[in-house]
Amino acid sequence: MTILELDYNKLSDSELESILQLFINSYAKEDYTASREVTDFEVLKKILQNKDLLHFITYEEATPIAYC
Repeated sequence: MTILELDYNKLSDSELESILQLFINSYAKEDYTASREVTDFEVLKKILQNKDLLHFITYEEATPIAYC
């Protein structure tokens, strides 16, 4: 398992797709975070490009499995 600070400018299209799928498929009914609002690339890009936020992604091999 690897945890990295995310640099939006270095992400490939396939990595962005994997992260989008992580957001779409990772919440439960009890989840009260904004992750439910991430439903497409435009919303994901706005969040990931926000300079006031730090993003960390946990990878298992090349697959993102967690976001913080």
